[in-house]
Parts: sequence; C-alpha cells; structure tokens
Amino acid sequence: MKIFGNESLMNKDYKKGERIMPMKLEDVTLEMIERVFWLGACRGYASEKPAKKTFFPLLPGWKGFDFQFGRFVYRDTYTTFPLNDSSSGSTTIWFDQTPVWTMSYGGCYKKKAIPFLKLALLSAIEKKGIPGWPGRMLFC
Repeated sequence: MKIFGNESLMNKDYKKGERIMPMKLEDVTLEMIERVFWLGACRGYASEKPAKKTFFPLLPGWKGFDFQFGRFVYRDTYTTFPLNDSSSGSTTIWFDQTPVWTMSYGGCYKKKAIPFLKLALLSAIEKKGIPGWPGRMLFC
C-alpha cells in the first residue's frame, strides 16, 4: 500500500529544497502530524503485514505498535476484554517525547468479524477517510 508514494516523511520539497522537519515543538504543524498518522496507520493492526506487537509491562494485557519517523513517534496501544468481545485503545503521536496528538477508540465485535473489520479499516486508511484523523476535531 502506498500512502505517500516514495517520498520521505518530512523531507518533501515544497519550495526549492525546503525541509519541513521541525526544529522545535512550536514548529510542528498539523500537516506533519497528519502525515505521521497515515504512515503509522498503514503499518498497524489492519496492515497486510502488520508490525511486530509490543507488550507493555506496566500495562498488563495491553499490546501495541510503535513506529518512529524522524523525531516523531506513532504509538497505537489496545487491549481486549474476552468476557464481552470488546476492545479499547488509543493512538498517540509524540514529537521529541512530547505528545502532540491523541485519539481513543473502542468497540465490541465477535472474533469472526475481525477479517471484515481489518478490510474496512484498511480501505479507510487507503482513502485517508478515518473520522477523527488529525485536524477533523479542531473545529468542533
């Protein structure tokens, strides 16, 4: 799946070689956060080849994925509740160890629905159509 073609994450030329990797927190833009979100989302849970899961010793039962893009880190963490088929999680994006964006999610579904859910999520990621992507809530 190609979300951004072959360009590197933060070094796309906008004007005569201008780099857009921020030098300090105040320089982080919504466009940068959005790019990290889509790059992380396309490598996560719904991916055809998801990243290796990370386990968090301080959060028993939680799993997730971490991706580093330059000075940004994308982390998706989630847990499941086997007694009622539900799950809950969050996605957070950091710049230099400072959180700059977060999203929470949750739901309830049977295990046999997982292939369909992954397909639907992957389709939404490819179209960049997930409600709640960075920026959508700025004007609510």
